[in-house]
Amino acid sequence: MHRDAGTIAKRYALALFQCLDSEKQKTEALVSAENFEKVLQPEIEAHLARPVVSAASKNSLIKDIARELHLPTSFSRTLTLMWENGRLSVLRLFLRRLIELLDEDLKIARIDYSSAQPISDEERTALKSEFEKSLGKTVRMTFSVNEKLLAGCVVRVGFRVIDMSLRTRIGSIKEALSQGV
Repeated sequence: MHRDAGTIAKRYALALFQCLDSEKQKTEALVSAENFEKVLQPEIEAHLARPVVSAASKNSLIKDIARELHLPTSFSRTLTLMWENGRLSVLRLFLRRLIELLDEDLKIARIDYSSAQPISDEERTALKSEFEKSLGKTVRMTFSVNEKLLAGCVVRVGFRVIDMSLRTRIGSIKEALSQGV
């Protein structure tokens, strides 16, 4: 992938974002980007990146996905423009950048919560509520179990990681002991 792929993807995402006038359009675009990201399997990306695949076939695939997902016109036009300019190789990055722009504008925080043990629905609801209160944003959380943590949890909020796992604490103690502290 070209070294400026992130810049290219960001420009397309910003262009589409600037075409969205209302909160309703932004919300629709966010749902569309999330849905597109879910269906964009590695096989589809590989198909779009293959030079031997005809331009018509790539365009047809993009149009079929857009139609199936009921993408808004502005979103479909952006995808067509990316295809016309040979930029489908940055499609996943474009979707990520667009989601980031829309999340920021719509005041949405995405949080990944990974714990050593499953947590109850009540605990999930309480955590989400606490994060919404402290961040002042709508929170979309994903929960997973990672048995390698031993105990505790790891929380990812954007690019920030809060590691409260026993595994990390044990590692810190080992490091301190090896340094003679």
